[in-house]
Amino acid sequence: LDAYSHISLGLRDNSSSLFHAPQIGFDHAPFDWVGGKMVFSSDIDESLKAKLILVETVLTYFYEKFEAQFENSGIDLVINTEEFFSRQANCKLGLGSSASVCVSLVAAFLAFLQQETAVDLNDVFTLAFRLHRDAQGGVGSGIDIAASTYGGYLEFSPDGNDGCLPSVDSMKEPDELCILPIFTGESAGTVDLVNEVYLFRDEHKEHYDRLLENLRELSAAGVRSFREGDFQ
Repeated sequence: LDAYSHISLGLRDNSSSLFHAPQIGFDHAPFDWVGGKMVFSSDIDESLKAKLILVETVLTYFYEKFEAQFENSGIDLVINTEEFFSRQANCKLGLGSSASVCVSLVAAFLAFLQQETAVDLNDVFTLAFRLHRDAQGGVGSGIDIAASTYGGYLEFSPDGNDGCLPSVDSMKEPDELCILPIFTGESAGTVDLVNEVYLFRDEHKEHYDRLLENLRELSAAGVRSFREGDFQ
């Protein structure tokens, strides 16, 4: 899907920083970095601060490297995710905005610290996968991180190729394939949905295992059909 988050990252001439993310309620808000937290100079509602877990997780990872390279310099950070919202429904579209923001932030910081205009996507995926899972309490397969990093059509296996990272392989888009996404009109949180699945697993293990095995078989068959161009 051609929906993108847009990140702007720059240096300031003093140690204070500015954070602008209008889609989640932050309007050029001044902040300082204290003890791994974004401490804002003005009163910020606690419900807004709760939306910063992912941003703080990424900033925590990069802060020491950033401070060592740009001592006593704050940052000007802008996050624009308007493409992930529906104006008609007045809610998020559920396209994986948190994963997109995580990947974009990681790529922006790597490019900034390395002073390069391009970064290695495998490096971005490796780091974004880890930080996104940290921010979500270990929940999630990482397929949304892979989609945000590499784009296109992917074969994704959570089992991975080295016991740590999932394996991700790009697939060529077949000429005859048409995919039609449908929006229900309501957004939902990934962590909440995954926790519901875990609850079902704990209460109905046999049924859960049977459903999961069916999904594995369907997924494998889908990949084979996709690679062979068989849509019958």
